[in-house]
Amino acid sequence: MTSASHWSRRNWLLAAALATASALLIAVLWVAWRFDGDMQAASAKAAHGSTLVNTPCGAIEYQEAGTGTPLLMVHGSGGGHDQGMAFARKLTQRGIRVIAMSRFGYLRTPMPADSSPAAQAAAHVCLLDTLGILHAARDQVIQYVLATPPELVSEASPQERARVDAILERILPVSSRAAGLRSDSVLGKSLGASALNKVRVPTLVASLRDDGFGTYASAQYTASQIQGAEFVGFEHGAHVWVGHDDEVMVAVSNFLMRVQQ
Repeated sequence: MTSASHWSRRNWLLAAALATASALLIAVLWVAWRFDGDMQAASAKAAHGSTLVNTPCGAIEYQEAGTGTPLLMVHGSGGGHDQGMAFARKLTQRGIRVIAMSRFGYLRTPMPADSSPAAQAAAHVCLLDTLGILHAARDQVIQYVLATPPELVSEASPQERARVDAILERILPVSSRAAGLRSDSVLGKSLGASALNKVRVPTLVASLRDDGFGTYASAQYTASQIQGAEFVGFEHGAHVWVGHDDEVMVAVSNFLMRVQQ
């Protein structure tokens, strides 16, 4: 083989290699371009219809659809507000207002320092507070937070309903009181026996037998163990003594007048 033909073959191989490398580079760039375009399209699709709202627990992304009874849709692993809405959208045709949120670290909801289950639950409450949803769940708040049957309130006098409404208004926003509520729940489960017989201060104990928190028996016991304690009890009225506010206030004022003498 002559040197000229050898040089020609070498040039041909080099040109082929360059052509192959160029084709590979073009293919890689094309795949990267398509990938970047797909990712941008997916990001735009994921953000479509969502809102980033500032709450006491930080920024939370959500979207909502439908009208009627509010439903908070919380997605699982790998999800987001878009996935949550995909699961629940049919409910919007059944009188349900779906609020689908992105949990911590998903899509546009940032990951906070504390991402514990308790913090995530608090974030759910923060979002509902910010959207004013808890006002729509008035009966549930009366039932579970005030431990009082809603029908008892609805049948009460206008004055008593107004008093209960005032109490409800001062429960919101729940998110600002969540740490205290959690602490009370933990402490309530760990309380031991108290040396009630050593209490030497004037004491008045009041409770209602139908209190949803079941305080009546313990209130009676407390009054029986504290020397000179007075007990005021009613059969009905639940935790916020619906229908007995005047009587409770009279009992308290009379008690204070007696101990001041």
